[in-house]
Amino acid sequence: MMRQPQQGLSLIELMIALVLGLLILAGVVQVFLGGRATQNLQQRLGDLQENGRFAILFLQRDIRMAGFPKNAVPAVDAFNKTAQPSTTCPSPLTTAALTCDGGGTVSDEITVSYQGTSDCAGQAVAGGTVTNTFFVDTRRLMCRGNGNAQAQPLVDGVENLQILYGEDMTADGYADRYVRADDVGNWNNVVAVRVAVLASSVDTVMGENTNSGTFQVLDVAGVGPLPAGVRGRVFTSTIELRNRTQ
Repeated sequence: MMRQPQQGLSLIELMIALVLGLLILAGVVQVFLGGRATQNLQQRLGDLQENGRFAILFLQRDIRMAGFPKNAVPAVDAFNKTAQPSTTCPSPLTTAALTCDGGGTVSDEITVSYQGTSDCAGQAVAGGTVTNTFFVDTRRLMCRGNGNAQAQPLVDGVENLQILYGEDMTADGYADRYVRADDVGNWNNVVAVRVAVLASSVDTVMGENTNSGTFQVLDVAGVGPLPAGVRGRVFTSTIELRNRTQ
């Protein structure tokens, strides 16, 4: 039997092979893009979790120390109020040290004091009394210490800060009501602080172009919306003032 010489591929066969190759390539690209989008989402959610937890951690650490040590002479004012808290906080970039309510959906501000050697920026303080003021500015949790008048960023991706103060109305060491700064009847009766931060992923999540929703942050509704494509979550903590209850 004579062997047939190689005839090559017909145009139809080439077209079929080309189409099959393109289909396979499209599938590979789709898998790659899907994996990249999933990785992006996981990274942004991880950033969000990290931002919220670190913000709460910084606030917990200082607020828990407020008024330390108990029964100190002279006594340390736990909230270091230069004046009674105002209804509306001043600009967060001022040097005023106030514990105040932001009003509406504006972030609150809190100033805590305790005996120590360095402020939230790691700067040495004079007189042995630390005074740290926490507030939100340009999507960051900021702190201004009395060892350095320049406010320092602590955590990125913090969109809003709301604070309620637990007043002990019956002298049993437990908070009977939680109110805003301008509604506190007697600051010496505050035994706990409830804080909430709206944390965000900072960067956009791939494939998400809108974010029209708003958030409930403690007693304040309608906070937001966040920038387009940015994920957000509210983190809340209730902090006992040990130097008032123990």
